Amino acid sequence: MSPKKQKSKPQVLETSDEVVSVNAEYNETRRGWITVIHNKLGDALLTAAPLTVAQGGYIDALDPNVIKKFANKACDITKGECVTAGCNLMAFDHHDNQSPHVPISKKRVQDLKNTSLVTPGPCPFTFDIVINWRNTDVPFGKLIRVSPIEMQDAVLWRVAERIQDGAPDDEVAKWKTMLMSVTCRFFAHLDNDDSRYFHALQIRELKQAEGAACQLSTIQVVCDVWTFKVLLLLLLLLLLLLLLLLL
Repeated sequence: MSPKKQKSKPQVLETSDEVVSVNAEYNETRRGWITVIHNKLGDALLTAAPLTVAQGGYIDALDPNVIKKFANKACDITKGECVTAGCNLMAFDHHDNQSPHVPISKKRVQDLKNTSLVTPGPCPFTFDIVINWRNTDVPFGKLIRVSPIEMQDAVLWRVAERIQDGAPDDEVAKWKTMLMSVTCRFFAHLDNDDSRYFHALQIRELKQAEGAACQLSTIQVVCDVWTFKVLLLLLLLLLLLLLLLLL
């Protein structure tokens, strides 16, 4: 009687960024953007505190003591409450993804970059961050972001692109200011993978609803253009009438 074959342990698909292959090439591209930024602005940017308004920031900077007090009351707050403050985007865990098995559309990230980040200034995006610490220091470089990764990547891509294009130092300084003063909402109740996943999903659904509400239909575009042309024609007729009166 032949010996029984020992059953092999079933393979488990890990969700680590290093293992998941669906976005492997894209993730390497992101690492390239981050390297370009660090080479130009310095590795110290990774753990730098966010800029205050007095330092040129666009929003009141994160106060670690306030955030810690808020985090310690997580069990007493109503779900959805948060603290909004300025943060350093380079302090995020840039490769953390709530849906690692979903392919990231580089084309959509590129479109977002080209439409929303034409010139340096206040970041047009708000990032949701998990408060995953209590009595320790703020874990700069490891902040868990649960807002869509595409928004973060659009910023990283744009800044790296301008650096590689040889942007003047004054422009690069403005991009650095933006990186160090992005608006973040800090949530204390997102303390497990499920809550983070569903929060991220809700954010995407909200963004889709906002886009659908703001997008004009073909008829609306025609009405808008027609109204503009009518007003322009009336203005030209008025100017012509004034000109005739002056003659």
